[in-house]
Amino acid sequence: MYSRSANIMIRFLPWLLMIITLLLGGCSKGQHSGLITAELSLAANAHFVRQMLTPDIPLGFDSFFVRGEGPADTEFEVNTKETSCSIEDLLPGVWTLSAQGFNSTGLLLAQGSTTTDLSEEAFSAEIQLLPISGTGSLAIDFTWDDRLVQTPVIQISATDPDGVLETLSIEESPGLAMVTGTLESGLFVLTAGLFDGETPIAGMADVIAILPDQSTASSIYLDIALNPINIGIAANAPRFEPYSIVIDGYDPPLFVDITALLSCTIEDPGVDTGSLSMRWYVDGALAGVEHTFSPETSTADVQRIDLVVLRDDWISGGSATETISIFEPVFYGSMVFIDSMKDNVVGVDGISGIRSLAISPTSGYLFTAGYDEAEIGVFSIDGDTGKPSFVGVVGNSETGTTDALDGVSDVVVSFDSEYLWAVGSGSGSIATFSISPSTGLPSTLQHLRPVIEDFQNVPADIVSGTNTLAGSLSLAVSPDSRFLYSCSPLSHSISVFEFDPLTETLAPKYAYSQLVLGEEYGYLLDAPETIEVSPNGEWAAVACKSSDSILIFTVDPLTGGLSLHQTFTDGINSVDGLNAPTGIAWSLDSKHLYVAGYYDDAVSLFVDESGTWIYQGSLRDDDYPDSPFHYPRGILMSPDGTELYVCASGSDALTVFSRDGVTGGLSNPVSAINGEDRLDGLDGMRASAISATGEFLYAAATNDDAVVFFRRDR
Repeated sequence: MYSRSANIMIRFLPWLLMIITLLLGGCSKGQHSGLITAELSLAANAHFVRQMLTPDIPLGFDSFFVRGEGPADTEFEVNTKETSCSIEDLLPGVWTLSAQGFNSTGLLLAQGSTTTDLSEEAFSAEIQLLPISGTGSLAIDFTWDDRLVQTPVIQISATDPDGVLETLSIEESPGLAMVTGTLESGLFVLTAGLFDGETPIAGMADVIAILPDQSTASSIYLDIALNPINIGIAANAPRFEPYSIVIDGYDPPLFVDITALLSCTIEDPGVDTGSLSMRWYVDGALAGVEHTFSPETSTADVQRIDLVVLRDDWISGGSATETISIFEPVFYGSMVFIDSMKDNVVGVDGISGIRSLAISPTSGYLFTAGYDEAEIGVFSIDGDTGKPSFVGVVGNSETGTTDALDGVSDVVVSFDSEYLWAVGSGSGSIATFSISPSTGLPSTLQHLRPVIEDFQNVPADIVSGTNTLAGSLSLAVSPDSRFLYSCSPLSHSISVFEFDPLTETLAPKYAYSQLVLGEEYGYLLDAPETIEVSPNGEWAAVACKSSDSILIFTVDPLTGGLSLHQTFTDGINSVDGLNAPTGIAWSLDSKHLYVAGYYDDAVSLFVDESGTWIYQGSLRDDDYPDSPFHYPRGILMSPDGTELYVCASGSDALTVFSRDGVTGGLSNPVSAINGEDRLDGLDGMRASAISATGEFLYAAATNDDAVVFFRRDR
């Protein structure tokens, strides 16, 4: 017979065992017969939006505390860093579940509870976590340049989910409005509008959060010039971070009377975007509530656009800001300046000390010669807008050498956009690349550092072992991309190479020296700097900077060989404008040749009359004080032959000439000068390239390490 105490022990033993199991259990324990495993998940539906908390408070969830009370007064408690957990060995039945979420400092951020009937068939539950309630303080200083406002009027409001304006205290002084208030926790739309009398001149809008027992504080500058401002500190916490919102549809610059349709991209909002409301503000004034918005563009203006996005229950939201500049287009001939890209700005690389650029005719890629960093920059070109986007760079390491691209000075592309060649003035090398049609990135095929013995002919006046590409600044390619030409100002020579597309190799073919050209004209081949082949492939022109001469050659289409045809020298036979010639440009029909005289600040014209070239005259910078082209370098013809573009390094300008297609005459120069209007990035203009359609022009500005982008409206 058992004692009474033994009976009591036996009667409560199962419950005691279950309690011990719960106390020792947790996630991933063995399950006993008749008990169930509950799968709990914590849903943090609240997204904290931009915070202006002082001091800064981490808003990310670091840990959760979960508690459950169930049948027969059983319970459990779990501390976890995960948003889901398995609780084993629970009695089936009705359970009250609660959870709290804490940040890394132990501050309670959110909490929630639910009651659910757990069984073997229904064993999962979700606990919704919502921000804790309470009151917090608001303290924001709005400032502005009081010197720019005669009669300042400031309007500031905070609106709750029901559209009720909260009571705020505003204390004003010159250039300052101090706003304070005590608000219930939650989201509010904060707007501010600054007026000069009745004229709105600046404003902002954003969605802010008030947290219990915390201060939301900041100083916001209302820029009357309406530059973008940073409102506060963005929360960084999974599921609690603000909606990541980007305003789409604005691709600067925006010109007068051009429609821009703004929309937004919301990354992982956690809810159906259809349940989100949109509020578009212009300079702090509500201007639209649809998912898309078109700003007013009838006049030149600068507008601050704020987009406030809120879920219908105002539990979560976010905001984005864009400053839109609307410009009256300024035309330089047919060219309109769009933008400039600079090295090491917004991820751009490969254009430090840029010397030249080239466009693939058919695949839409732009390549740059980054002299300072021995890199070739690669950009993709948008087919509709012409806007270049940085893709990547190719440096010495990609060529398999340590110096192949040292002093890279020029790049050219084959007519079929399959190959790219680059010459390095520092290394005396030429590199051959294949171009990826999908990415535009070049892959090295060959690296060549030629010496005079490598050529089929060996000029006697060039010392054995001389590198024929030493100091080379220029590359030219024949129209069929079979022959490449370069000139060396250090070895006073011209090199011809032949490319075999079957083996994808480049081979030295001919070298031309002063002796090869002959005693009468050879001395003119002094420091040749630039070489260009005519579009019809019949002519090649070489600019010799030290002899102030232009040498015109005929080209053998079968061999690529050159034969000296004519020469022109500054100051001889009434020729003028060739003091240190640099840039060369041919007309599309190969009948007109244009040469830039660096020290003469001039552009000279030569005309083919039945195979004989005739000097027609020069235009000088001094004759056009409003359109300077001081120290001209690269020159370029538009594909339709109606304009000539001159990169003037001394004037930091692109000068556009109108051209007579019959006579080749130039007139009406108009210069886009760095620092004027909104022009930027043109310091040290050196070379340019134009798209095959003639719609878009890109220029290299060496001193600004920049690519300058123009659109042609014709």
